[in-house]
Amino acid sequence: MLLSIPSYLQSELMLSPKLTGIIMLSLSIFSIISTPLATHWIEKSGYKIPLLIGVMIGVVGVVLLMTINQSSPLYWIFIVLSIIGFSNGILNIGLQTLLYSFVSTSKTGTASGLFLTSRFIGNILASSAFGIMFATGVNDTNLNWMTVILIVVSIILLSGILFISKGKSVKGNLELDETDGVM
Repeated sequence: MLLSIPSYLQSELMLSPKLTGIIMLSLSIFSIISTPLATHWIEKSGYKIPLLIGVMIGVVGVVLLMTINQSSPLYWIFIVLSIIGFSNGILNIGLQTLLYSFVSTSKTGTASGLFLTSRFIGNILASSAFGIMFATGVNDTNLNWMTVILIVVSIILLSGILFISKGKSVKGNLELDETDGVM
């Protein structure tokens, strides 16, 4: 998103860097808005439902990317990116909570480092996909192919969340593994 959309907005829609930056702010602003909401929600109900809802919102946002083309009004692009940003806020805090539910307090530094490393690997893979998809030019067709890749990644993320959280319930700082009843 952070690589392909600005390139698309400037190359295909011929927007200025300033206007592109303002539109891209929708990702960050709505991520900032959703993070404290998701934090409160996770503390009350655990991470599983917020993560599932976050992924579903993300899939909706990514599917809506398919509606963006040269004739799309700027407010629509802002709305679509806002939906994706809202999802990112939920998923970032939810995935961190999920990660920390699997490790002891003494291992949180290592787990945090591995979490960031996995994000960097994801960024590298995204950059590679961006280079491959837009090698023939920045246009609506290539943006749609990037969207298809994002939909596949979203489905993989949803499957992973369902698999990892199966039989495990975390609420606040308490951990309960339902398979052995140990707290």
